[in-house]
Amino acid sequence: MLVGIDIGGTKTHILVAAPGIEDVHIVVPTAEWQRSYLLGDSANAERLVALYARHIGARSGVPLAVGAHGCDTAAQCEAFRAQLELVHPGPVEVVNDAELLGPAAGTQDPVLAVIVGTGSIVVGTTADGGKVTAGGHGWLLGDPGSAPGLAREAVRAVLQARDEGMEREILAERLLAHCQAADETELSYFFASDLRITLWGSMAPLIFECAKEGSPLAMAVVNAAAVALAADVARVRRRGAQGNTVVMAGGVAVNQPLLLQAFERHVAADHPELNVELLTIPPVWGALERAKHLTETSTIRMKESNEHHQPIG
Repeated sequence: MLVGIDIGGTKTHILVAAPGIEDVHIVVPTAEWQRSYLLGDSANAERLVALYARHIGARSGVPLAVGAHGCDTAAQCEAFRAQLELVHPGPVEVVNDAELLGPAAGTQDPVLAVIVGTGSIVVGTTADGGKVTAGGHGWLLGDPGSAPGLAREAVRAVLQARDEGMEREILAERLLAHCQAADETELSYFFASDLRITLWGSMAPLIFECAKEGSPLAMAVVNAAAVALAADVARVRRRGAQGNTVVMAGGVAVNQPLLLQAFERHVAADHPELNVELLTIPPVWGALERAKHLTETSTIRMKESNEHHQPIG
């Protein structure tokens, strides 16, 4: 039996698999079990394990691999792994959620992983196995292309257009209507008074609709996000990230081809040697692949331990 988990900013996808039984998929809002941020409440690990515990029963030694939004450093991954080990009956691995993309795409070779959903981040692996990242700083500070990040930039674009004395166009009209704001000034107040990530993330489809209808402002917002994401890919490569394949995933990447196409154009312009692939299956399958590797590693270690302790003669 194996357990793989993909923890996103909005939803958590758990996959429990074992030979001879039907795979169990559990998808819940991350807020259902996570309090504060991932490491902000020591009971988060216990609540997460409780979501699938009944499906593994009293079995021990069940490998668990987790890709977690919010685990951006080795120290954070280790801290959450230690919390999970206290409540999960088996070996545990925790990585950033972007590190699930390569295994989910069917390769163990290094890839440049790009997640664009509730947040955004680019993750690469160096020749010595180290991890390098760009972005992932949260939507208030960055996360280009993420749903709330796009909304933030759309509001900024509308406000700047007003300051330039430009005629109000469709993006402004749609945002004002969506937020029930009388004008751009009231829109800015609305933004500052309610910073819920889900509220702002829900506006992303509106931006793409406006872009498809010919809004120059909306198209500029989408293109700028693609430029920023391509720049983050270049940053991790300059810091030694290996691989010639960019694997892209996340709700915005999968559901909004305008962003994907713009990203592909900018990557091709600056790095024609790179191949961009869209991950079309849930990243949780990458967690399951990592759990399989945990099983193999545990088996090898057990064999080595048994051989070491065999009696002589």
